[in-house]
Amino acid sequence: MLFALFFFFRDGDAIMAVLRQALPFESEQSERMITQAGELIHASVFAGFVVAALQGALGGITFALLGLGAPVFWGVVMAFAALLPVGAGVVWLPAAIGLLLTGSVGRGVTLLVVGTGAIGLVDNFLRPLLLSGRTQLNGLLVFVSLLGGISAFGFLGLVLGPVIMATTIGMFDAYTKDRRTISRSARG
Repeated sequence: MLFALFFFFRDGDAIMAVLRQALPFESEQSERMITQAGELIHASVFAGFVVAALQGALGGITFALLGLGAPVFWGVVMAFAALLPVGAGVVWLPAAIGLLLTGSVGRGVTLLVVGTGAIGLVDNFLRPLLLSGRTQLNGLLVFVSLLGGISAFGFLGLVLGPVIMATTIGMFDAYTKDRRTISRSARG
C-alpha cells in the first residue's frame, strides 16, 4: 500500500489526466464524479479516525471503570487497533477472557457486554452516519456499500465500497440523464 501510495502522490496529476480522458461523459459530469469520489474518500478517512478515537475512548473508560491497569494506554492501543482490520476487540476480548479465567466473572462479563454492545457496534452505527452526512448518498446505501466493500476488499473496502457505490450511482445518473435528453429530443 505504501509503495502504491508513493506513486499516487508522485504521478497523481498524470493519473487524473488519463482518468478525465477515459471517462465517457461530458467534462462537467466527469468533474462532478471525480469531485464526489474525492469528497467520499476524505469523508471515509475522517469517519475512520473518528470511529477509532471513539472506540479507544470507550475502551479506555471501560477499563478505568472496571479497575484494569493502564486504561489510557489500552484505550490508545484500541484506537490504533480500530484503524486496522483486527479492530479494538484484539485488546478488550483477551482482557475479558483473562478476567473470566481468573475468577473476576462480573468484570469479565461486563467487559464482554460493553465490548460487543458499545465498542464493537460504534463502527456499525457511527460510520454510516458520518458518511451519509458528508456525502450525497443515502445512509442505507452507505451502510450497504461499507458491508459490501469490507466483504469484497477487506479493510480497504471501508474506503472502496462507498467510492464504488458513489461512482456507480454517478454513472447511472449520467446515463439516465443522457437517455432522457435523447428521448426529449426525439419527441421534439
